[in-house]
Amino acid sequence: MIPNAMVGELEWVQALGPDVFYLAMIAGIWLAITAIYVPGTGFPEVGALVGLLVGLFGVIALPGNLIGLLFLILALGCFASLVFFRHLWPLIVLGMLFQVVGSIFLFRVGERPHLLSIVLVNVATLAYHQIVLRPGLRIQDALKRMDVNTLIGEEGEVVVTIDPIGTVRLHGELWSARAEQAVGAGQQIRVVDREGLQLKVVPAEHAPAPSNNR
Repeated sequence: MIPNAMVGELEWVQALGPDVFYLAMIAGIWLAITAIYVPGTGFPEVGALVGLLVGLFGVIALPGNLIGLLFLILALGCFASLVFFRHLWPLIVLGMLFQVVGSIFLFRVGERPHLLSIVLVNVATLAYHQIVLRPGLRIQDALKRMDVNTLIGEEGEVVVTIDPIGTVRLHGELWSARAEQAVGAGQQIRVVDREGLQLKVVPAEHAPAPSNNR
């Protein structure tokens, strides 16, 4: 068991209950997975750190269970491994199994989140992985095979403010992007270079016209 002597009997922690800290923990885990799948934007990394710290605080403050925490870490490892082993779909099954078990045993009996919360969270995270993240990995595989010059000169829209890293939408797809100056959300940009899966962009009105001799 994880001792709670470090934080004592905090009434406000008891008032929030395990559901809040459980949701924070799961949100932190899945933001971490998102950061692994789509590195470079910065926002998932920060959100993951906050969520995991809040969740860990709740596990320490409430009667937590080390076994449940270890199962959640194993779940994170399974989903993160899919970045390197794209076609090993059993990792998804194993990861979800670990997450369900970890969700149930993260807190002691009597202090566990509501069953409905556990069911909804696990269904939602599986859907998020299958509908958003996994197709994103397939898109990345396709983009890695593209000629680096195919996107240079193309224009898109900033989705998350670039300062100096943000996110842009280009041909309906989201990209991590870097710029030497801040570019606000909603502004148009032009791609001037690309480094792996990250684009180097400038504001469209400041960009030189693309050359036909690439």
